[in-house]
Amino acid sequence: MNHPLTLLTMPPMHALDPLKKCDKCLRKIDGFNLFCRICNFMIDIRCALKGKDSSWVLKPKVFGALSVNCIRYDHHSHGVVEAIISRAESLHCVICDEELYGKAMACMECQEIYHPWCIEAWRRKIFGHPLHYDHMLQMLEISGSTCTACKLIITNIGYTCSDCKVKFHLKCIQEACVSSKVKSHRHNLYNFWIDDSQLTRACGVCTRPCGASFYGCIGCSFYAHVECLGFPDNVKNQQHQHSVSNTYVNHKGSCSLCGGDSRDWMYTCNHCNDVFHMECIMSTDDREAATEEEQRQDIYLTYLEHDLLKLLKKHSEFKIGSVSLV
Repeated sequence: MNHPLTLLTMPPMHALDPLKKCDKCLRKIDGFNLFCRICNFMIDIRCALKGKDSSWVLKPKVFGALSVNCIRYDHHSHGVVEAIISRAESLHCVICDEELYGKAMACMECQEIYHPWCIEAWRRKIFGHPLHYDHMLQMLEISGSTCTACKLIITNIGYTCSDCKVKFHLKCIQEACVSSKVKSHRHNLYNFWIDDSQLTRACGVCTRPCGASFYGCIGCSFYAHVECLGFPDNVKNQQHQHSVSNTYVNHKGSCSLCGGDSRDWMYTCNHCNDVFHMECIMSTDDREAATEEEQRQDIYLTYLEHDLLKLLKKHSEFKIGSVSLV
Protein backbone atom coordinates (compact mmCIF):
# COMPACT_ATOMS: atom_id res chain seq x y z
CA MET A 1 0.00 0.00 0.00
CA ASN A 2 1.36 3.41 -1.01
CA HIS A 3 -1.42 5.53 0.48
CA PRO A 4 -0.60 7.77 3.46
CA LEU A 5 -1.97 6.60 6.82
CA THR A 6 -3.18 8.85 9.62
CA LEU A 7 -2.76 7.94 13.28
CA LEU A 8 -6.13 8.25 15.08
CA THR A 9 -7.09 7.66 18.71
CA MET A 10 -10.51 6.27 17.71
CA PRO A 11 -12.01 5.02 14.41
CA PRO A 12 -13.38 7.90 12.31
CA MET A 13 -17.12 8.50 12.54
CA HIS A 14 -17.45 8.42 8.75
CA ALA A 15 -15.78 5.00 8.32
CA LEU A 16 -17.63 2.83 5.76
CA ASP A 17 -17.63 -0.19 8.07
CA PRO A 18 -20.29 0.55 10.75
CA LEU A 19 -18.64 -2.02 13.07
CA LYS A 20 -15.28 -0.28 12.61
CA LYS A 21 -13.32 -3.53 12.38
CA CYS A 22 -9.60 -3.90 11.81
CA ASP A 23 -8.96 -4.93 8.17
CA LYS A 24 -6.28 -7.37 9.33
CA CYS A 25 -7.69 -9.19 12.40
CA LEU A 26 -11.38 -8.32 11.75
CA ARG A 27 -11.88 -7.37 15.41
CA LYS A 28 -13.62 -4.18 16.48
CA ILE A 29 -11.26 -1.24 16.92
CA ASP A 30 -11.80 0.77 20.09
CA GLY A 31 -8.56 2.75 20.31
CA PHE A 32 -5.47 3.77 18.35
CA ASN A 33 -5.56 2.88 14.66
CA LEU A 34 -4.08 3.82 11.31
CA PHE A 35 -6.62 5.01 8.75
CA CYS A 36 -6.38 5.66 5.01
CA ARG A 37 -8.59 8.54 3.87
CA ILE A 38 -8.30 7.42 0.23
CA CYS A 39 -9.50 3.80 0.40
CA ASN A 40 -10.84 3.64 4.00
CA PHE A 41 -8.31 0.97 4.97
CA MET A 42 -8.16 0.75 8.77
CA ILE A 43 -5.83 -1.29 10.96
CA ASP A 44 -5.61 -1.57 14.74
CA ILE A 45 -2.30 -0.19 15.99
CA ARG A 46 -1.53 -3.49 17.74
CA CYS A 47 -1.82 -5.36 14.46
CA ALA A 48 0.32 -2.76 12.72
CA LEU A 49 3.05 -3.11 15.35
CA LYS A 50 3.01 -6.93 15.25
CA GLY A 51 3.25 -7.26 11.48
CA LYS A 52 6.50 -8.10 9.72
CA ASP A 53 6.13 -4.98 7.62
CA SER A 54 5.21 -2.75 10.57
CA SER A 55 8.10 -0.35 9.93
CA TRP A 56 6.77 0.28 6.40
CA VAL A 57 3.11 0.56 7.50
CA LEU A 58 3.89 3.03 10.27
CA LYS A 59 6.47 5.08 8.39
CA PRO A 60 4.11 7.79 7.08
CA LYS A 61 2.86 8.84 10.53
CA VAL A 62 4.96 7.08 13.19
CA PHE A 63 8.67 7.56 12.68
CA GLY A 64 10.71 6.23 15.55
CA ALA A 65 10.69 4.50 18.91
CA LEU A 66 12.34 6.37 21.79
CA SER A 67 14.38 4.96 24.65
CA VAL A 68 11.91 6.29 27.22
CA ASN A 69 8.85 4.82 28.90
CA CYS A 70 5.35 6.27 28.98
CA ILE A 71 4.00 8.07 32.05
CA ARG A 72 2.71 4.79 33.49
CA TYR A 73 6.28 3.49 33.82
CA ASP A 74 5.81 2.72 37.52
CA HIS A 75 3.48 -0.11 36.53
CA HIS A 76 5.05 -1.38 33.29
CA SER A 77 7.71 -0.62 30.72
CA HIS A 78 5.75 0.51 27.68
CA GLY A 79 7.89 2.32 25.15
CA VAL A 80 7.04 5.64 23.53
CA VAL A 81 7.09 6.40 19.80
CA GLU A 82 7.26 9.72 17.99
CA ALA A 83 4.29 10.45 15.76
CA ILE A 84 2.81 13.13 13.52
CA ILE A 85 -0.76 14.08 14.45
CA SER A 86 -3.03 15.70 11.88
CA ARG A 87 -4.36 19.13 12.84
CA ALA A 88 -7.75 18.01 11.52
CA GLU A 89 -8.06 15.58 14.43
CA SER A 90 -9.38 17.01 17.70
CA LEU A 91 -6.81 15.46 20.04
CA HIS A 92 -5.57 16.56 23.45
CA CYS A 93 -2.42 15.82 25.41
CA VAL A 94 -3.10 13.41 28.29
CA ILE A 95 -0.82 15.42 30.61
CA CYS A 96 -1.85 19.06 30.07
CA ASP A 97 -5.20 18.49 28.29
CA GLU A 98 -4.29 21.14 25.68
CA GLU A 99 -4.86 20.63 21.95
CA LEU A 100 -2.20 18.53 20.27
CA TYR A 101 -1.13 18.32 16.63
CA GLY A 102 2.11 18.04 14.68
CA LYS A 103 5.02 16.24 16.31
CA ALA A 104 3.90 14.25 19.36
CA MET A 105 4.77 11.26 21.50
CA ALA A 106 2.49 8.28 21.97
CA CYS A 107 2.22 5.08 23.98
CA MET A 108 0.48 2.60 21.70
CA GLU A 109 -0.28 0.18 24.54
CA CYS A 110 -1.90 2.77 26.85
CA GLN A 111 -3.49 4.57 23.87
CA GLU A 112 -2.21 7.94 25.09
CA ILE A 113 -0.67 10.93 23.28
CA TYR A 114 1.58 13.60 24.79
CA HIS A 115 3.29 16.86 23.85
CA PRO A 116 7.07 16.23 23.72
CA TRP A 117 7.65 19.00 26.30
CA CYS A 118 4.93 17.63 28.59
CA ILE A 119 6.43 14.15 28.81
CA GLU A 120 9.81 15.79 29.44
CA ALA A 121 8.32 17.90 32.25
CA TRP A 122 6.67 14.77 33.68
CA ARG A 123 10.10 13.30 34.38
CA ARG A 124 11.37 16.37 36.23
CA LYS A 125 10.76 17.44 39.81
CA ILE A 126 10.82 21.16 40.60
CA PHE A 127 12.14 22.86 43.73
CA GLY A 128 11.93 26.45 44.95
CA HIS A 129 8.71 27.32 43.13
CA PRO A 130 6.95 30.46 44.49
CA LEU A 131 3.72 28.54 45.18
CA HIS A 132 5.56 25.98 47.31
CA TYR A 133 9.07 27.15 48.01
CA ASP A 134 10.51 24.67 50.52
CA HIS A 135 9.68 21.24 49.08
CA MET A 136 9.92 19.26 45.88
CA LEU A 137 6.92 19.18 43.53
CA GLN A 138 6.29 16.43 41.00
CA MET A 139 3.60 15.55 38.47
CA LEU A 140 1.17 12.78 39.38
CA GLU A 141 -2.32 11.69 38.40
CA ILE A 142 -4.45 13.41 41.09
CA SER A 143 -7.86 13.69 39.43
CA GLY A 144 -10.62 14.93 41.73
CA SER A 145 -8.24 16.87 44.00
CA THR A 146 -8.67 20.58 44.72
CA CYS A 147 -5.93 22.95 43.56
CA THR A 148 -4.37 24.73 46.54
CA ALA A 149 -3.86 27.89 44.46
CA CYS A 150 -7.14 28.47 42.62
CA LYS A 151 -9.47 26.10 44.53
CA LEU A 152 -10.79 24.54 41.32
CA ILE A 153 -10.89 20.77 40.68
CA ILE A 154 -7.91 19.07 39.04
CA THR A 155 -9.35 16.79 36.35
CA ASN A 156 -6.34 14.58 35.67
CA ILE A 157 -2.64 15.33 36.21
CA GLY A 158 -1.19 18.00 38.49
CA TYR A 159 1.76 18.87 40.71
CA THR A 160 1.84 17.59 44.28
CA CYS A 161 4.14 17.64 47.31
CA SER A 162 4.56 14.30 49.11
CA ASP A 163 5.38 16.09 52.39
CA CYS A 164 2.60 18.68 52.60
CA LYS A 165 -0.07 17.03 50.43
CA VAL A 166 -0.66 20.31 48.56
CA LYS A 167 -1.78 20.01 44.94
CA PHE A 168 -1.71 22.41 42.00
CA HIS A 169 -2.94 22.60 38.41
CA LEU A 170 -0.16 22.48 35.83
CA LYS A 171 -1.25 25.93 34.64
CA CYS A 172 -1.15 27.39 38.15
CA ILE A 173 2.45 26.23 38.52
CA GLN A 174 3.44 27.37 35.03
CA GLU A 175 1.86 30.81 35.30
CA ALA A 176 2.62 31.65 38.94
CA CYS A 177 5.80 33.57 38.11
CA VAL A 178 4.39 35.34 35.06
CA SER A 179 3.29 38.88 35.79
CA SER A 180 4.21 40.32 32.38
CA LYS A 181 0.64 39.68 31.20
CA VAL A 182 -0.66 42.37 33.54
CA LYS A 183 2.22 44.86 33.66
CA SER A 184 0.39 46.93 31.05
CA HIS A 185 -2.59 47.07 33.40
CA ARG A 186 -2.04 50.27 35.42
CA HIS A 187 -4.75 49.73 38.04
CA ASN A 188 -4.57 47.64 41.18
CA LEU A 189 -6.20 44.23 40.87
CA TYR A 190 -8.48 42.78 43.53
CA ASN A 191 -8.52 39.05 44.26
CA PHE A 192 -12.22 38.14 44.37
CA TRP A 193 -13.31 34.97 46.17
CA ILE A 194 -16.99 34.38 45.36
CA ASP A 195 -18.74 31.06 45.87
CA ASP A 196 -21.14 31.44 42.95
CA SER A 197 -20.97 28.99 40.05
CA GLN A 198 -23.53 31.03 38.09
CA LEU A 199 -21.09 33.86 37.37
CA THR A 200 -20.19 33.98 33.67
CA ARG A 201 -17.79 36.95 33.36
CA ALA A 202 -15.06 36.24 30.79
CA CYS A 203 -11.34 36.08 31.56
CA GLY A 204 -9.49 38.94 29.86
CA VAL A 205 -6.54 36.65 29.08
CA CYS A 206 -8.02 33.36 27.81
CA THR A 207 -11.70 34.49 27.32
CA ARG A 208 -13.05 31.45 29.24
CA PRO A 209 -15.54 32.08 32.10
CA CYS A 210 -13.91 33.01 35.42
CA GLY A 211 -14.36 30.62 38.34
CA ALA A 212 -14.84 31.24 42.06
CA SER A 213 -11.43 32.85 42.59
CA PHE A 214 -10.40 35.52 40.08
CA TYR A 215 -8.76 38.94 39.70
CA GLY A 216 -10.90 41.97 38.97
CA CYS A 217 -10.32 45.66 38.31
CA ILE A 218 -13.09 48.02 39.37
CA GLY A 219 -11.68 50.85 37.26
CA CYS A 220 -12.11 49.18 33.88
CA SER A 221 -14.05 45.95 34.47
CA PHE A 222 -11.05 43.75 33.70
CA TYR A 223 -11.32 40.16 35.02
CA ALA A 224 -8.95 37.21 34.78
CA HIS A 225 -8.39 33.72 36.16
CA VAL A 226 -5.94 33.40 39.03
CA GLU A 227 -4.05 30.77 37.03
CA CYS A 228 -3.90 33.00 33.93
CA LEU A 229 -2.19 35.88 35.75
CA GLY A 230 -0.15 34.18 38.45
CA PHE A 231 1.13 36.79 40.91
CA PRO A 232 0.31 40.36 39.75
CA ASP A 233 2.46 43.34 40.73
CA ASN A 234 -0.25 45.00 42.85
CA VAL A 235 -3.22 43.26 44.43
CA LYS A 236 -5.79 43.59 47.23
CA ASN A 237 -7.84 40.90 48.93
CA GLN A 238 -9.50 40.16 52.26
CA GLN A 239 -6.31 38.82 53.84
CA HIS A 240 -5.03 42.36 54.52
CA GLN A 241 -6.69 45.76 54.85
CA HIS A 242 -4.33 47.47 52.37
CA SER A 243 -3.13 46.84 48.85
CA VAL A 244 0.18 44.99 48.63
CA SER A 245 2.97 45.08 46.04
CA ASN A 246 5.17 42.29 44.70
CA THR A 247 8.64 43.38 45.89
CA TYR A 248 12.13 41.92 46.17
CA VAL A 249 13.03 41.74 49.89
CA ASN A 250 16.76 41.71 50.68
CA HIS A 251 16.52 41.94 54.46
CA LYS A 252 15.54 39.47 57.16
CA GLY A 253 11.92 39.44 58.28
CA SER A 254 8.93 37.18 58.72
CA CYS A 255 5.61 36.67 56.97
CA SER A 256 2.85 38.49 58.86
CA LEU A 257 0.44 35.60 58.24
CA CYS A 258 2.41 32.39 58.82
CA GLY A 259 5.44 33.71 60.74
CA GLY A 260 7.89 32.00 58.38
CA ASP A 261 11.12 33.67 57.26
CA SER A 262 10.91 36.15 54.40
CA ARG A 263 12.62 35.25 51.13
CA ASP A 264 13.43 37.04 47.88
CA TRP A 265 10.08 38.04 46.32
CA MET A 266 7.35 38.90 48.83
CA TYR A 267 4.16 40.94 48.89
CA THR A 268 4.76 44.08 50.97
CA CYS A 269 2.42 46.73 52.37
CA ASN A 270 3.69 50.30 52.07
CA HIS A 271 1.28 51.52 54.74
CA CYS A 272 2.08 49.26 57.69
CA ASN A 273 5.33 47.62 56.47
CA ASP A 274 3.90 44.10 56.74
CA VAL A 275 5.37 41.45 54.43
CA PHE A 276 3.69 38.28 53.18
CA HIS A 277 4.69 35.13 51.36
CA MET A 278 3.04 35.08 47.93
CA GLU A 279 1.25 31.81 48.65
CA CYS A 280 0.04 33.07 52.07
CA ILE A 281 -1.56 36.33 50.95
CA MET A 282 -3.15 34.66 47.91
CA SER A 283 -4.37 31.54 49.73
CA THR A 284 -8.13 30.97 50.03
CA ASP A 285 -7.84 28.27 52.71
CA ASP A 286 -9.03 30.44 55.62
CA ARG A 287 -11.19 32.84 53.64
CA GLU A 288 -14.95 32.76 53.56
CA ALA A 289 -16.68 33.44 50.28
CA ALA A 290 -18.15 36.94 50.10
CA THR A 291 -20.65 38.57 47.79
CA GLU A 292 -19.27 40.72 45.02
CA GLU A 293 -20.94 43.78 46.57
CA GLU A 294 -19.16 43.18 49.90
CA GLN A 295 -15.85 42.91 48.12
CA ARG A 296 -16.52 46.00 46.02
CA GLN A 297 -17.15 47.95 49.23
CA ASP A 298 -13.83 46.68 50.54
CA ILE A 299 -12.12 47.97 47.40
CA TYR A 300 -13.79 51.38 47.55
CA LEU A 301 -12.72 51.76 51.19
CA THR A 302 -9.18 50.96 50.11
CA TYR A 303 -9.28 53.61 47.39
CA LEU A 304 -10.70 56.10 49.91
CA GLU A 305 -7.85 55.27 52.28
CA HIS A 306 -5.32 55.87 49.49
CA ASP A 307 -6.85 59.28 48.73
CA LEU A 308 -6.82 60.28 52.40
CA LEU A 309 -3.18 59.27 52.75
CA LYS A 310 -2.29 61.35 49.69
CA LEU A 311 -4.12 64.37 51.14
CA LEU A 312 -2.38 63.95 54.50
CA LYS A 313 0.98 63.68 52.77
CA LYS A 314 0.35 66.86 50.76
CA HIS A 315 -0.88 68.66 53.88
CA SER A 316 2.24 67.60 55.78
CA GLU A 317 4.52 68.77 52.95
CA PHE A 318 2.66 72.10 52.80
CA LYS A 319 3.10 72.64 56.56
CA ILE A 320 6.81 71.83 56.38
CA GLY A 321 7.20 74.18 53.43
CA SER A 322 5.36 76.96 55.27
CA VAL A 323 7.56 76.60 58.35
CA SER A 324 10.72 76.69 56.27
CA LEU A 325 9.63 79.98 54.69
CA VAL A 326 9.10 81.74 58.04
